[in-house]
Amino acid sequence: MGFFDDIGHFVDNTTKACGRTIGSALHTVDDATGIIGNGIKKIPIVGTPLHAVFDIMPAVIVGPEALLYKTTEAAITGKRIDKAALETFNGTLNDAKALEPYAQAVVSFVPVFGPPISGAMGTGMALASGQRIDKALLEGAKEFLPGGPIAKTAFDVAQGAVTGQKIGNIASQGITDVISITGIQLPPEAALGISTALNIGGRIASGERIDSAADDAIIANLPAGPLQQAARAGRQAAGGENLANVLMTASEGLVPLAGPAKDQLFGALKTGAAFGFGQVMQDVANKALSNPAIGEILGKEGNAFAGNDPIAREARKLLNESSQKGFDIGLGLAQHQMGKFEHDVLRNSLVADAKKGFDTAMALHIGRVTRVAPKNLPLAGQAAHYITKGMMGNPNAGNKAAIVKAIITNPIARNGAVVAIKEVAEARKSWWTRLLEFLGLES
Repeated sequence: MGFFDDIGHFVDNTTKACGRTIGSALHTVDDATGIIGNGIKKIPIVGTPLHAVFDIMPAVIVGPEALLYKTTEAAITGKRIDKAALETFNGTLNDAKALEPYAQAVVSFVPVFGPPISGAMGTGMALASGQRIDKALLEGAKEFLPGGPIAKTAFDVAQGAVTGQKIGNIASQGITDVISITGIQLPPEAALGISTALNIGGRIASGERIDSAADDAIIANLPAGPLQQAARAGRQAAGGENLANVLMTASEGLVPLAGPAKDQLFGALKTGAAFGFGQVMQDVANKALSNPAIGEILGKEGNAFAGNDPIAREARKLLNESSQKGFDIGLGLAQHQMGKFEHDVLRNSLVADAKKGFDTAMALHIGRVTRVAPKNLPLAGQAAHYITKGMMGNPNAGNKAAIVKAIITNPIARNGAVVAIKEVAEARKSWWTRLLEFLGLES
């Protein structure tokens, strides 16, 4: 395998390394492949979550998307949205009521094994930090669902309901019609409960306020019977369990299926809802991160970092002016915790030459977090060494070649890159080759 023939784990490496301290390198990376392992968890996180950039933006350009994104991003990185966080939101927005249901939903996020809608929303949060949830990903996810056509249809219904797609003139009738095509006739009350639960979740995810009065109105519109009784009991329970969870659980009890068939149906509904929530969260993040001010702030952060860090400063000198802009943004981003989706949105906002600088900054940071360059190299050589090692796993061979070309124009930096490439080549030798060399049978 040549140096320019790596598999694509570069972005995964960036999300693992960004926000972590540099200079410790506790055997966190495979020198032969450049893949960062679990050892990275031992390296402290010193960078703030990416949403922190909104805290220094003028309020007039922050907007509701940015504040919704702050809630989403905090959940992705494992921060609990508690009462104190809600009070912060209330103090930031003139009308924080639009955010309350969204934040409250985050408070109730539980692992996937928890209540149906809360579990799906929590899973959706995790999905939102990964790759873009597009049609191809949705189709691929459905292929892994047990239950055949029934499960695939249930997935589509739930994903569409959460993202606001029309599933019928009347929500319950729409679900009944769609699922009856696959051979299951849902009782009207169960279909109504499922559709209502999914629609509540979708409204919460989009930032709509669902307060006690709204809950009471929803319950009052339910037909008298088990579904309404369960909803009223849930509203009166201590802690006030999420109405969407109550309705989905009650609906499950009304579906005339048992064993694996029922598990597959509701598992597919929950999975589809999770992907729908992920799409809603990504839409929120995309709108927030598309603000031009974000790139400007990150660029200033990166430029300031390079001004105070000799190795970063030498790395920046290796690039032309147009690439330096992307380098500054990438270096600023590297000081924060982030997910793959956030990385992709910000990188895709740059022109080609700036992307080269952006990738150079990411490679530099990955290298400095996961390795220690030879101390006998000058600063420019150390910078080139870190960049060369850090770019391993970038599947864009042309981009890597352009970065190396920029490095080798500087003789001192060239030596650092050569040392790194030789170290990679040595690490990639097979044990058989090493044995032959040890025995003196091969040079």
